[in-house]
Amino acid sequence: MKSAMELLRPLLAAAGQKLSASIVIGTVKGGLHDSGKNIVASMLEAEASR
Repeated sequence: MKSAMELLRPLLAAAGQKLSASIVIGTVKGGLHDSGKNIVASMLEAEASR
């Protein structure tokens, strides 16, 4: 997901889209939910950029 978002960010910026919200997301250090957090963060970032 991180690699995909690195490719998408410039395209979203070129389309004139801006982030419309600030979101703080995290997990406990060493937690098992890190991959799920990254997926949710990427989805939120993509949606906020629409």
